[in-house]
Amino acid sequence: MQIEHYDKINAIKWIGIITMTIDHVGYYLFPHLIWLRIIGRIAFPCFLYTTIQATEQTRNFKRYLFQLIGAGIVTIPISLYSGTIFNVLFTLALVAISVKDKRFFVLALVL
Repeated sequence: MQIEHYDKINAIKWIGIITMTIDHVGYYLFPHLIWLRIIGRIAFPCFLYTTIQATEQTRNFKRYLFQLIGAGIVTIPISLYSGTIFNVLFTLALVAISVKDKRFFVLALVL
């Protein structure tokens, strides 16, 4: 039973990765093809769901949170190169915090 759950989570992660890749290909290589960007909108809900699941199931929340923040820090140069200061990994870290501490829910919802 538990293995099936992880298979579903991994499938959702892969859907997120694939649709995010399609979105980035559309953004950088084919900006005139808006349908590639529309497909890319599927990625964030996938990553949001898997972040919530991981937050609820992790044995070491601090480690998981530092992994999200660390990956966000490492990818800052890529974000800056693409002309944005926004990095979704920090938003996902805030969502993870809000799952553990409901006081941060409204802030995570706004972002």
